[in-house]
Amino acid sequence: MTAEVVAALIWRGERFLICQRPAHKARGLLWEFVGGKIEPGESGPEALRRECREELGVDVDVGAPFCALTHAYPDLTVRLTLYRASIPRGEPQRLEHAALAWITPREIPHYEFCPADREILARLRAQAPGGEGEPHVQRKERNMDSVHEMADRIAVNIQSSIRLAAAGLVWYVDPLGEPGDSDADYIFITHDHHDHFSPEAIARVSRAGTTLVVPRRMAAEAAVAAPGCRLCAVEPEERLTLGALTVETVPAYNLTKRFHPRASGWVGYVFEADGVRVYVSGDSDATPEARAVACDVALLPIGGTYTTDAREAAGWAAALRAAIVIPTHYGSFVGGARDADVFAAALPEDIELVRKLTF
Repeated sequence: MTAEVVAALIWRGERFLICQRPAHKARGLLWEFVGGKIEPGESGPEALRRECREELGVDVDVGAPFCALTHAYPDLTVRLTLYRASIPRGEPQRLEHAALAWITPREIPHYEFCPADREILARLRAQAPGGEGEPHVQRKERNMDSVHEMADRIAVNIQSSIRLAAAGLVWYVDPLGEPGDSDADYIFITHDHHDHFSPEAIARVSRAGTTLVVPRRMAAEAAVAAPGCRLCAVEPEERLTLGALTVETVPAYNLTKRFHPRASGWVGYVFEADGVRVYVSGDSDATPEARAVACDVALLPIGGTYTTDAREAAGWAAALRAAIVIPTHYGSFVGGARDADVFAAALPEDIELVRKLTF
């Protein structure tokens, strides 16, 4: 007998959630990830959301799969898919399990897990910094002078139109209404909406040899709209090296709104230059992937309607633990100056707010 099973990898800071099976069930009192069998007619994410409501009493946001594997028990073969997930609100309750625990990868050896999970646990330990930390929030000692220097070199022109300069390079994200400086080494587009993809602005900031980076779904459109640029098409969760600039793509999508479907393949970008990591989220909600980014500076949307609002973005910033956050996507098409005040009031005290948009 084979069972299709889903489970959730849920992080809280540097700890992830594990659950102890009830004593009366098979593999009783062993530890596992929350989840269960997929019922007929359910997708994997649908099944996982149902299982978390039943077992923990909370709703979860389900992200991309972390891994998939098959394990044969004497009584059952399990095909398990482990999804990245997050709990946007509420506290997990012990509704079906013997116990719940939040542990670090360092603490894995102190718990006896179901055999099907052991390959996953080994991967978590191996991927963590030094083999012992949490894999997706890779803490490093920050050089705050470098972080502040990087923040000083970031300009937000309007909405989410951003110019960055570091490592001898100049690059733009979603240029809109920019002056004609013609100085871009690279231009990065997050998605195809008119306030993010402006052929006119691209023409003004590009020069001979400029590389235009776009989501793969936009490649044909971008080739026509910007014939003078070199074209590079990307998908979510890719990593590029562009000279002295390292770039990672992060899925950018809405959790419940219809404006930016996950299936569209839109992206945010993490740029690493001069030892500093800058996250430009694009039009996204605080998805599990977006909350898991390791960065020093984060540019997050706060205008609501199409993306996170100010309070939601503050919670997102708290999860990221960036040293500096810069609010974007407000004051022009959605939101207003007051949103930045709401955002500032909701931020943790140890995160610095830098306002770039002025009204």
